[in-house]
Amino acid sequence: MIDISVAEANLYIKKFFENYPRVREYLDETIRFCEENGYVETLF
Repeated sequence: MIDISVAEANLYIKKFFENYPRVREYLDETIRFCEENGYVETLF
């Protein structure tokens, strides 16, 4: 465990996505694709 509160973890995650917005876009697009197609693809 990393001994931080849920609030601190949420803040860390929020700041991460603020600094790397394309990661959020990628995750959202992957979820959307899965919901529409019922599967996801990986590089493998």
